[in-house]
Amino acid sequence: MSMLRTLIQPIVTLALYLCLGMGLTGCGASAAMRVDEGLVFSPPDWPQPLAGDLVRPDGCSRCPLVVLVHGGSWKSGKPGHMRGFAEALAARGYASFSVQYRLVPDWRFPAQLEDVQLALRWLAREADALDIDAGRLGIWGYSAGAHLASLAALVTDAPRVRVVVSGGNPADLLYASTSPLVEALMGGPFDDMPDAYRAASPLHQVTADAPPTFIYHARWDWIVATEHARRLQAALDDAGVPNELHWLPMRGHIVGFFLPGEARDRAIDFLDRYLRD
Repeated sequence: MSMLRTLIQPIVTLALYLCLGMGLTGCGASAAMRVDEGLVFSPPDWPQPLAGDLVRPDGCSRCPLVVLVHGGSWKSGKPGHMRGFAEALAARGYASFSVQYRLVPDWRFPAQLEDVQLALRWLAREADALDIDAGRLGIWGYSAGAHLASLAALVTDAPRVRVVVSGGNPADLLYASTSPLVEALMGGPFDDMPDAYRAASPLHQVTADAPPTFIYHARWDWIVATEHARRLQAALDDAGVPNELHWLPMRGHIVGFFLPGEARDRAIDFLDRYLRD
C-alpha cells in the first residue's frame, strides 16, 4: 500500500496543479451566474468587519441557499477559496454565500462560530433583498470550515439549517486535543478546559434533532485523521440522523479539497433531497 501511495500521489498532485493552473478549483463546469463579492454582513460594532461572496444562478429567483465555510486550520483562508464549490452549486440551481470569519491567533474560539452564526442570521434577515430562500438552507464546509459549519448547524436555533455537507471535518476535538492547531483555536490545552473542548466538538453536540449530514473524507488524510469521519457517522447513526459517508480514494487532505471527485456531485444530490421541496 505504501508503494501504491508513492506512485499515485504525484499523479494526483499533478492533476491538482493542472486544475489550479486552468483556474478551475474543483474542476467543475462553469455556470451562468451572478457574483457579488464582499457583501458586508457584520454590524458596525462587531469586533472585525466581515464580508462574504454571494453567487446565484442566472435567472433563478429565491433559489435554495448553501452557506460555504472555508478551511485553513482556523488561521488562514478567505471566502474566495470556496468559489469552485459555489460554481458547482450554481450549475445545479443553488445560491451560495461564502463567509469570512475571524482567524487564529488574533481570535480564539468561539469567535469563529459566532461569525458563522452572524452570517446565517444576516442571510435570513436579508433574504428578500438578496432574492434567496433562506427557508431552504444548507451549509457546506471543508476541514476547519467543516468543523465550524457542522457545529453552527447543530447549535444554532434560528435560522434552521436543514442539511450539512462536511468534508475532512476534525469533528472530535477531544480526539485531536494534542494538536497545536486545536490548542491555538481553543486558547489553551485540553487539560485546562475539557468542557470547552467538548462544547466545541460537533461530534459531541449531535442529537436526534441534528440535520441530515453528508460526510466525505480522503482515505489518505494524514492531517485530519479518518477516524473523525467514522466517529461522526457513528454518532449520527446512534442518534438516528440520516447521513452518508463517502471516501475519496487515493487522496490526502489538501488534494481532497481541490479534487473531491464524485463526492461533490453526490453531496449536491444529498442537498437535493432536503432542499428541493
